[in-house]
Amino acid sequence: MGLHLWYISEELVALALFDSRVPAETKKLMLAAMENAAPEHPPKRPRVETSAFTNSKGLEQFCTANSMTMFRLLQLQTSFMSKDPSEWDEDETYQCALRTVKGLAVVNDRAERGVALIQDYNKKLTKDEEQLQFMLHVVSEHRRLFPDCSKSGLMMAMSSTPTIP
Repeated sequence: MGLHLWYISEELVALALFDSRVPAETKKLMLAAMENAAPEHPPKRPRVETSAFTNSKGLEQFCTANSMTMFRLLQLQTSFMSKDPSEWDEDETYQCALRTVKGLAVVNDRAERGVALIQDYNKKLTKDEEQLQFMLHVVSEHRRLFPDCSKSGLMMAMSSTPTIP
């Protein structure tokens, strides 16, 4: 389980405020933890103790003043936080922030799917490791020669590349 905790951070835990499955009481505790904790610089890779999953605390144990960073980075208004979480659904600033949060792309999932797709594609192209390495070398060289893959970029690169007789 510890290998999957890399994405837990003080900043990202604030996204739970927009999850309808998180009870209003937990959201209140999270807000209180965000207000009471002194701001500090978050570690690059947070350490989550195993006891965090066995104690009686909830998401609030991961909240600090740094949890507000997400709101600053996404330029989200926080005026809804002064209200009771049970009233947030009627608040326009919460609704606007919710739309922004729901529109966030989960990059890691997309990257993993992309890698899996490429691996499957490579298996269909060739089963010979030597040919696969050659193909990867050709692609790498092509990217070096043609860094801009737009039509105009390719046309410029083609006109400046000497032709082979």
